[in-house]
Amino acid sequence: MFRPDPNVFDEYNRAAERDRWPSRVDPALAFEAPELREALAVWRKAASNRALPLRTDMTPRLMKRFLSKVAVLDIVRAAGRSRFRVRLSGTALERTFGGMTGKFLDECLSEPFRSRWEETLKVPLLAGSAVRSIGRVEFRDQSYLMAETFYGPMGADIAAPDAMLIVVHTETTKAPPPPVFKRPATVGSGT
Repeated sequence: MFRPDPNVFDEYNRAAERDRWPSRVDPALAFEAPELREALAVWRKAASNRALPLRTDMTPRLMKRFLSKVAVLDIVRAAGRSRFRVRLSGTALERTFGGMTGKFLDECLSEPFRSRWEETLKVPLLAGSAVRSIGRVEFRDQSYLMAETFYGPMGADIAAPDAMLIVVHTETTKAPPPPVFKRPATVGSGT
């Protein structure tokens, strides 16, 4: 069985602490959320005797119990760089993170989110394995959400996967801020 390099995780976590990123990665894959434990089991079963499953192995039917929390990213390599394009995004993720289907992350995310997301996505690629991430969501002022996330690279070549399966479980840590309602301007009566 393939063992990921622990240095990949340590380097990310040191950078996250140094730069005050709100998440950490964990090679132990000790998921707390049941749907993430199921996602890992489905990912492993789909891989069968290969290091990684193929994207075509991960069918909607296999993921039906957590499909609303799934994103699949295409990994596009060009000019010595990996870019991530959102192939599909489940309804729960669309509500939390907005619609990004069909877009490259580096074109639709502003800093500091773009760098953080890309660094997190590099961990499973460098490790050649599934990864667990846990942390607070800061994106779109949603710091009241905690996210536990499964990242599973997919592809025929462990050295160059062509897709990434992401499953995100969020929990509210406190009440979201109340919506701000503005009163309509009143029109003065000029009789």
